[in-house]
Amino acid sequence: MIEFKFNEEFKIRTAVELKKLNGVPVRKAIWMLALYYTKLCGHKKSEVYKDIVCYIGENLPGVYYEQYISDIERCVRRAVKYELKQVDKIQIRQSEMDIIQGYSDNRKQKITFVLIALAKYFNALYKNDANCLWAKTSEIFKMARVSIAAKERDLFLGYAYQDGILIPNLSIGQNLMIVGVVSNAEDDPVVLELDGGDYLDLAYSYLHYKTGHGYKRCLECGRWFKIIKKQPGRKYCFEHTRKKELMGTKERICVDCGEKFVVSAKDNHSKWCSECVEKHKVNLPEKFKNEQTVKKS
Repeated sequence: MIEFKFNEEFKIRTAVELKKLNGVPVRKAIWMLALYYTKLCGHKKSEVYKDIVCYIGENLPGVYYEQYISDIERCVRRAVKYELKQVDKIQIRQSEMDIIQGYSDNRKQKITFVLIALAKYFNALYKNDANCLWAKTSEIFKMARVSIAAKERDLFLGYAYQDGILIPNLSIGQNLMIVGVVSNAEDDPVVLELDGGDYLDLAYSYLHYKTGHGYKRCLECGRWFKIIKKQPGRKYCFEHTRKKELMGTKERICVDCGEKFVVSAKDNHSKWCSECVEKHKVNLPEKFKNEQTVKKS
């Protein structure tokens, strides 16, 4: 899948200076450190190697730099030539949204939205107006959350070529698509701005704009996720919910007062916060009376 890069400088500086690399895959952490010391600190190659080794020793317990010497050397060499990506907000304009919502088929709406959003991202990334995107057909359908049999996807995508959404690409051997309905006109009102979190789930980003409800942003990564009845107070996407559960605790909603409280990640029984437990203690089954470990968050 495409790795979207928004404001790399801010992300790298935040991760390194606030010591948030613990838990990041080691090779990715080394790459971010190489960029930090090379691009943001302006250190020489020889200094950068020592900086990375020092950082690993002080901040990444259980990681031994001796196992990653070749990775460190490679990342330091690459970092010298690398240009940090500074993509900011992507603007979707009224004329583009009119085209998207001109389709009654919800699947076509989502796919058209993804195509335009990707083309505008690559325009910003490469600082041009080529209106091109590089993605496999399978990636387009996955990002749009449209489920169609693999052998039928190209046929379904035919509507986009027929309506001028996509311009035929005569190149051979490239996953290159050219979008024909991108607008950059200053007098064309901006109706939606997309950031890095939006691009983590473009389909839900569009559906939230379309419906105005039913979706929330993950407090950790900014990804949109669907609100479900069983977890109305959920704050994180599935990935970060699982990570927090693995850290030993999770949040639940008190069935009486509606307040959030923290329990063990393995606790699937607690229904009341500590205050409501005391209030209803007399009515609790005997096996729950001694399980008073819950705390209000």
